[in-house]
Amino acid sequence: MSHPLILFGAFDRHNLGDLLLAEVAAVEAFPRPMCHAGLVSRDMRPYGGPVVRSLAELLAAGRRRAPIEVLQVGGEVLTTTAWDAWVMVQEQAVADAEIHAHDAEPGREAYARARLGTARPLPYLLGAEALPPGTLRHYRSLGGVEVDELAPELRDYARTALAGATSLSVRDKHSQAALARLGLQPALEPDPVENLPPTARARIEAARDGALLGECRRRFPGGFLAVQFAAQYESDAELALIAAGLAEKALPIVLFRAGAAPWHDDEAPYRRLMARLAQPAWLFPSLNIWEISALIAACSALFATSLHARILARDFGRPLLPLPVGMLSPKLAAYERSWHAT
Repeated sequence: MSHPLILFGAFDRHNLGDLLLAEVAAVEAFPRPMCHAGLVSRDMRPYGGPVVRSLAELLAAGRRRAPIEVLQVGGEVLTTTAWDAWVMVQEQAVADAEIHAHDAEPGREAYARARLGTARPLPYLLGAEALPPGTLRHYRSLGGVEVDELAPELRDYARTALAGATSLSVRDKHSQAALARLGLQPALEPDPVENLPPTARARIEAARDGALLGECRRRFPGGFLAVQFAAQYESDAELALIAAGLAEKALPIVLFRAGAAPWHDDEAPYRRLMARLAQPAWLFPSLNIWEISALIAACSALFATSLHARILARDFGRPLLPLPVGMLSPKLAAYERSWHAT
């Protein structure tokens, strides 16, 4: 009889990629009983995601000592510190207040670990000591292009936590080399969203037939560009570069947010971009991952800094527009070089 399965990941906050990873992992594990766990409990069903339970609470329930099986489902989690994780699981107003109060404090990591209820400095990495004896630990298609930039004590923690894993893979060659320098031997495996299961494709196709995508077709019957960019690219110079590139295509623009968690996508830069555009533009109102995915599947072309938005575009044969110089993040660049180099 197999051990109980816990799917563990960063789907305790709104981010297209993490929520899609939760879905893919659940479909692949079906019909085996399973649950989704994050650092905090959260109902992500309003966004098309799962009900997420706090891993700490799951492990504490009944003071579980029987072996379990944990699959860390992927994402750029190798270098996510407790402080980063704590901020990103907050609503934006709370995150702003926390950053204002604690970001400059030397004790912010200890503060965040206490709030999250974990001693792990990289809380999405589970070492054997945090789990019942005999637990199977799988790490799948992880990303961590900044592993070399971690403080020595964090690199040591990553090495210890990942050592002895039942299986370990990363999604790009840069992360693979960084972990090799720590004495680990991860396999190289593409992001699971590259191979969407039929059930996920069916949900996306159903959303394409829904009212919101119907409104998009009504507004722009001749096609549209789907546009997303992270909030960090909000300077006037960067917005001018984006607007100039989009103007060359002479198609209407539909802007969408691939992530609403803090430090992801923000409406304010989108609205500033819209004021610069010559062509018609619409801010897509949904944060539902299936409607977002349907928008990408239906677009004439995609402009996006989101890794998973770009993976989805390829899944559905949608062209990708080039990003301006300086807007290809290290994470995205490492993945593109590993799997889609031209």
